[in-house]
Amino acid sequence: MEQRKNAFEISVGIGLIVLCAAVLFESTNIGPPLYDPLGSAALPQMASVIIIAFSATMVFRALRRGRTLDGMVEPGSSVPSKPWIGLGFVALCISYLGLMATEITGFRTATILFVATSGILLAGFRPKAIAIVTLLALILGIGGRYLFTQVFYLDLP
Repeated sequence: MEQRKNAFEISVGIGLIVLCAAVLFESTNIGPPLYDPLGSAALPQMASVIIIAFSATMVFRALRRGRTLDGMVEPGSSVPSKPWIGLGFVALCISYLGLMATEITGFRTATILFVATSGILLAGFRPKAIAIVTLLALILGIGGRYLFTQVFYLDLP
């Protein structure tokens, strides 16, 4: 089972590295900036570099763990399986993109709903976590809108 997990992490990591390398390569074709200091290519390039770094770390750890056979879970311990959380999070990601792509709602509202709902889902519906996640969602939704429109000069849905 551990070998399958390692193989999955290595495969996903390498796939993300290849995908982000393609994004980096293609983002060089984006024209120079007209009105802003960074230009439109800066965001996909920065995001790609960050994802490549995390993916490389994941691949390296999976390779190292595969050689030493050190698992993340102690033998004999019980870890509850909650696949519905993963499925719910995937559904939230698709809904988040769908809301903005169909122009049902804009970036700010969709981001607030996405961050709040996913945070509550991942935190396990604890009241203290709900308050913190809701505050964080408001900060990210409103602050993200300001950052992208006033600093990066990007048009958001």
